[in-house]
Amino acid sequence: MMPFTQQLITLLPLDVDQPPARKPPGMDGILLIVSWIFWAAGAACLVAMAFGVMQFVFGERHGTFDGFKKIIFPLIGAAVLASAGTLINAVS
Repeated sequence: MMPFTQQLITLLPLDVDQPPARKPPGMDGILLIVSWIFWAAGAACLVAMAFGVMQFVFGERHGTFDGFKKIIFPLIGAAVLASAGTLINAVS
């Protein structure tokens, strides 16, 4: 004798047809703007990190160690940007 939950699972249809995902009308322009924003933010993170590395190297020679923060914050921004890009790609 099978337990009730196992009988119920065998009776439920597991092969449900899912309609294909479609973008709402007018989303192409919005997604184009969002992709440009992501490219600009990625370039800004890259430039900020390069600037932070230069300040870290020059600051190490002169005894100031402020450049480390300027390296970490662009990396955190890039991680946030990557996760947001993943979410946007999942939605579209």
